[in-house]
Amino acid sequence: MQILEIKLAGLVKSGQQLPELFVTISRIPGQSRIRIVFQTCEGQTEEWIPAGNLEQIQAMAKRLQRMLDGYDGTRSMIMEYNILLEYFAD
Repeated sequence: MQILEIKLAGLVKSGQQLPELFVTISRIPGQSRIRIVFQTCEGQTEEWIPAGNLEQIQAMAKRLQRMLDGYDGTRSMIMEYNILLEYFAD
C-alpha cells in the first residue's frame, strides 16, 4: 500500500459551515519533495519540502498544527501531524 495524498481541514469557527483552511499533503512516486497545498476561500498556495529533511518535516508539522487547530499545541499534538508527514518522507 502507498499513500499518495492526504487532505486535512481546519477548525470550523462558530457561525460558519466550512473550515477557513484546507491542506493537502502529497508526494508523487519518484519525486524527492513533499507538496503541501494550503487552500482558503481567497485561493491556494503551495510549498515543497525535501522528503529526506527531518528538520523541515518537523517544522512543517508544527506549522500545520498551529494553522489547522488554531493554537500552539503540545508536543504530542504536533507529533500527530509529524506522523502524517512521515507517510511521505524517505
